[in-house]
Amino acid sequence: MKKTKNPSPSLEQRLLQWRNDPMEFYRTQVILENGKPLGDQWDDWQRDDLIGVTGHQNSLLLRPRGHDKTGTAGSVILHALVCGGQGLRAYSVASDQQQANLLLDDVIAKARRNPLLARAIRTTKTSVTVVASDNRYETLASDAPSAFGLRPDMLVADELAEWPSRADGLWVALWSATGKRPHTKTLVISSPGGQLLSSIREMARTEENWFTSERQQCASWISPTWLAQQRKSLPLHVYRRLHEGIWVESEGMFLSREEVDRIFQSYEGQVIAYAIGCELGVTRDRAVLSVCGLTAEGVIVVERLYVYTPTRAARVDLTEVEETCTDLAKRLNATVVADPWQAVGMIQRMQTQDINVIEYPFTSDNRKKLFARLLDMIRTDRLRAERHELLEKELLGLQVEQQGAGWRVDHKPHQHDDCVIAIGLALMALCEVIVYDNKPGLREILGVPEGGVFTGAEVFDNFLKNW
Repeated sequence: MKKTKNPSPSLEQRLLQWRNDPMEFYRTQVILENGKPLGDQWDDWQRDDLIGVTGHQNSLLLRPRGHDKTGTAGSVILHALVCGGQGLRAYSVASDQQQANLLLDDVIAKARRNPLLARAIRTTKTSVTVVASDNRYETLASDAPSAFGLRPDMLVADELAEWPSRADGLWVALWSATGKRPHTKTLVISSPGGQLLSSIREMARTEENWFTSERQQCASWISPTWLAQQRKSLPLHVYRRLHEGIWVESEGMFLSREEVDRIFQSYEGQVIAYAIGCELGVTRDRAVLSVCGLTAEGVIVVERLYVYTPTRAARVDLTEVEETCTDLAKRLNATVVADPWQAVGMIQRMQTQDINVIEYPFTSDNRKKLFARLLDMIRTDRLRAERHELLEKELLGLQVEQQGAGWRVDHKPHQHDDCVIAIGLALMALCEVIVYDNKPGLREILGVPEGGVFTGAEVFDNFLKNW
């Protein structure tokens, strides 16, 4: 007797199975970028968190950076779109539209990688809809006014620790809207941080219908080498929050007393190149010229700080600052680094005199790069300076504040960071673009014998004295 094959389950039968067993959907129907289903490669903690989310109406997942927060939320949203009833409405709210789109892209990509789902969806710049069921998922920025009128079946708060401080009222509006429809599901995903998230965390821990999961560094795909680089380049409390999943204060010292003290040591070495960082202030801030030397050993020595302080009666004389900077640049064959917004005229005049000038616009990203470079030079013990009271005060007064997924360094209220910025500008030149080791005549100009060793401060003083 000829055997008949069991017919493949219909789509309706599969939908019923996935509704009753969401873990089967996650295991077999969520296709990752490498073309394999999630269930073939998830870590145990990923599976356990999905089980927890499946079994509770509301969930709070706190994880370090790179621990699949977006991916987990995307999988949960995709299941809701495919397996939810007619007309389901799911929303995610993020700190800005760019962050919101990361989650949207994850949902769309997972749907398109699955042959059963690829043709079932329609997308826009901010939404994805399953046409047959009219189930729709839409992204919103945390400042979107329309968020206050939502009637959600599912609400995802994306990286809630990074929402702006004014977002407390928005959370209240969103959370209170979850009662408009029965069984609304809420999912909060974030790294630790912030008073708003802390209060939600305390509430969730006491409620039976909330699943809470707090992970520290546990992802199998995170490289120890990359983590070591991150630890070296980030302020410690920023690293601990983002990469160890530890609750820390959002603000703190950028440098420790030990790190600052390590800078102020004498150093003997052979300077092979000079750079001058130029930070210009006129009325409220100081103008500072930092003369820094790069030694053959890769250590950077702060040779001299020229500080111009405004008073109530007199502004800083920028003509004097420019003349000093031009004179030093010519004598030392130094590269000058300045923000063109502050010093466009000075830069143009120097360039006509064949002085090498690097324009360093002080954008948010460039500011972050400058302080990251400064931190790296200090952590690797490659920055030296003679004891300088003003510079020491500025270094100890630097604070780091978490902003979004990154951080910003600034001085304390009513203090300054002009000396630090001037040094940082010089560091950017010496660390990135200048190699004068073979500059013809450099040793002769500086009066350094072949193989000679000297302190940077001494040669600088002698050089100016004997010019």
